[in-house]
Amino acid sequence: MNGAGWALGILGITLAGICMGHQGAAATPGPLVQRGRVLFMRPRGIGGNALACTSCHLEGGRDPDALPLLGVAAQYPRYSSRAHRTISLSNRINQCIVYSLKGRRLPDHSVNLEALSLYVSHLEGVPTAFHPLRTTGQPNLAMGRSWYERACVSCHGMNGQGEANAFHAPPLWGSQSFTRAAGLAHPGALAAFIQKAMPLAPEEGVNPGGLREHTAIDIAEYILAHSRPKA
Repeated sequence: MNGAGWALGILGITLAGICMGHQGAAATPGPLVQRGRVLFMRPRGIGGNALACTSCHLEGGRDPDALPLLGVAAQYPRYSSRAHRTISLSNRINQCIVYSLKGRRLPDHSVNLEALSLYVSHLEGVPTAFHPLRTTGQPNLAMGRSWYERACVSCHGMNGQGEANAFHAPPLWGSQSFTRAAGLAHPGALAAFIQKAMPLAPEEGVNPGGLREHTAIDIAEYILAHSRPKA
């Protein structure tokens, strides 16, 4: 769900550029944008695990502290270190579908891919840079587990299983979680996300965004020490 900003944090292409290639989208943008939003929030038939786009890009990509997609449309096409070439928004969305949602690549010019592209392009605003935390030294997995049980377990479960049908509280490891190739499978990326956006609500004296960097790193390393599927 290449680096971390790479991953789940950066998407976009100009709406005009999309419409030039798809005259139907230009004629009826409203329904396609709405379709894209529905898929973003609940990607039925697209993903292969228990995550949705909004599992990482919270609030439909609008949460400023959780990999927001506001205004990223103008940043594409752009070079992808993962693909080793310049890619479009639709290419980037397919990367997320494959690596973060454990799904299959959507065909070029498919309605669902176009709808997702239009939805992301519809999210206007100032792009927010995502900077992974620097991970150095040996992680303290015991401390990571302790903090996980304190601040994360109420939503994600003792065994990382998440809440059933709750995309805001997805599985963090196991067969239904994001793959080893997902952007947040990198410790520094996941730690930055945790430190900035988690927990969603006050939990055992921990306020959202209140974790220290080294604590977030320990939690991330603990989560990523568990098994997860290949892409």
